[in-house]
Amino acid sequence: MLRPVGIVALSGLVALLGLAPEARAQSDSETQVAAQFFEAGAAAAKKGEFRVCAEAFTEAHKRAPHGATLYNAAMCWEGAKDRVRAANGYAASLKLGGLSDAQSKQAKKKLADLQAALGKLEVSEPKGTRASVGPIAQTPIPFETFVEPGDHEIKLEGPEGEIIERNVSVAAGQLKVVKLELDKDDPVGAPTRSTPTEPTSDSAGNLQRTVGYVLVGASAAAAGVGLGFYVSALGAKQQFDDSNHKDAAARQDAIDRYGVARAFWIGAGVGAAAGVALIVLAPKKAAPASAGALRLSVHPTGASATWVF
Repeated sequence: MLRPVGIVALSGLVALLGLAPEARAQSDSETQVAAQFFEAGAAAAKKGEFRVCAEAFTEAHKRAPHGATLYNAAMCWEGAKDRVRAANGYAASLKLGGLSDAQSKQAKKKLADLQAALGKLEVSEPKGTRASVGPIAQTPIPFETFVEPGDHEIKLEGPEGEIIERNVSVAAGQLKVVKLELDKDDPVGAPTRSTPTEPTSDSAGNLQRTVGYVLVGASAAAAGVGLGFYVSALGAKQQFDDSNHKDAAARQDAIDRYGVARAFWIGAGVGAAAGVALIVLAPKKAAPASAGALRLSVHPTGASATWVF
């Protein structure tokens, strides 16, 4: 059974999507890739696939940083019920700037609401190293992040690859400054050490799935273009038939247009197959029993993705 999406809560999203990709005018390949991720995010947002659109907007921002792209990602994270990433996204978009007056006002309001319900960690020491906590992975210190109220484990990467773990507790609305130490006990509580662990495949899997969605969306567009050429080929054929098969130009036009349509369809089929393969084969973490599943459907003229709960 499909779960209704929060259209009312995110009603302003689609209307504001067009404000973010100002950097598309740049000619570098990274910006072109960013534009593809942005378009994939916009398409996912319109379908209510909020986690997909958040990941796509995040990837677009990495390649062409813009505050409004981060703002769109934050709204999608909020739609996906991920309060931490939403709050971090709103805060980062306001810090980066580039928002419209309406976006800035709404981002401040949403951030204030989320900030009252979440805790915040400020990891300030030791500078020059990296740490991970919650959704923040291997991030240079110092950094700040919102977290859900409760206990959290901070993992500090030592100079020799060792992992130093520190447990902290934070309440709703509380800001806690954390200073980690590499060689001696922490005055608040001694960190524990563990051997390095393999990085999770979740980030790589998210990127691979996002690329897959971009390919599927591009394939759907190609299939639609092919359909247009096919229809025009039928019109040229009809013109040839009406001339009692004497209009050689109309005949050749029909053949050429059908060839173009066939090329688009072949490309769409290959692209859709590659996109679905990337999505299906992407590394993933085991989802909790209540998590949604993504159902993919491929049609003659395109493809669609739906979250099923």
